[in-house]
Amino acid sequence: MTAKEALDKIIGKCDVLIGGDVISKESLMRTYSEFLSSVTEKETHNVGFVLHTGSVCFDAIAISYAAFTCLLYNESDAEDVVLSLNVDDLVLYKTEKKPYAFKGFTSEKALAECRFLNTSQKYITLSNPNNPNDNYKVPQSMWRFIQPYYGDAGHRVRRKSSIRDDFYIDVLGYSRENIPSVLNASVVLVMPRDLADFLIKNISFQFNEKSINLLDLITASYFTENEEYPYGGNVAKAEAILKIASKISVARQFVLSKSGNKHIGVIVFGNETVSRNISELPELLNRQSLKYIYVLMNMDCENALPLIREVASPNVFLCSKDYLLSNSLPPTEENKYVIE
Repeated sequence: MTAKEALDKIIGKCDVLIGGDVISKESLMRTYSEFLSSVTEKETHNVGFVLHTGSVCFDAIAISYAAFTCLLYNESDAEDVVLSLNVDDLVLYKTEKKPYAFKGFTSEKALAECRFLNTSQKYITLSNPNNPNDNYKVPQSMWRFIQPYYGDAGHRVRRKSSIRDDFYIDVLGYSRENIPSVLNASVVLVMPRDLADFLIKNISFQFNEKSINLLDLITASYFTENEEYPYGGNVAKAEAILKIASKISVARQFVLSKSGNKHIGVIVFGNETVSRNISELPELLNRQSLKYIYVLMNMDCENALPLIREVASPNVFLCSKDYLLSNSLPPTEENKYVIE
């Protein structure tokens, strides 16, 4: 299944809500979602421009899309997580409310002493830092419950609801044993902080008569040049999946970083954000390491056409209250963009 097919499947199986109100059932939002999923799969690097009416629904769909692509482009599995650990690294395990220390792979001698263990599997040992007698021998079949923890060893942690597993199973079609505990793909969102605060906290998804908040599905943080401000839900204190900033310069630092998650996309929101960052946007638009970059603007944005001309093969979604057009338009003098 291609990423587009998977994204279309998600769109078909779940509704997007803002503050409890469904916004994704309207044909306009469906067409817009399909535009995003189709553009991302065209080339190795794709650029899209969304010229819309100013409705916050367009922003909410784009944020939801960013979260879904992080799930789909994740390349980390349970064994990768375990192999990345060093001895004494802290981890969370299953529903335990305290972190455990990773003590490495369990020796054959230790396995032989535990007659009840199935020695056909690999095991690792986890130990309570405050009580060496409190430990687990964890078989490979259970490694999916292990998640690196970057907080304080003495803190109790709140575990996430099992609704995340339900989303993977019901919407994405995963088997329970293949659900990842860690994602290694991220997207950067460039937008005003007040808009980010509102949407990140109020977006949710509805599927099979169940509901999950965005922050129960992925993690998110707002960044300035020097500080990170995590939104709720990041119990493991891990790297944020959605990274939000108001400046392109901050987004660029993430895209150029050689450490941490792979940044597959950037989405820029709004006339004001575009106007403030106009000198830095062209370089980012052509950053080939990105799978996609989208720029969302109102129809009246004076910077729209100059930005579209910066890209060799732009994809343009045009929308007004009375007219809907989803098409790829080359920036020529004869055929620019026309909304009637």
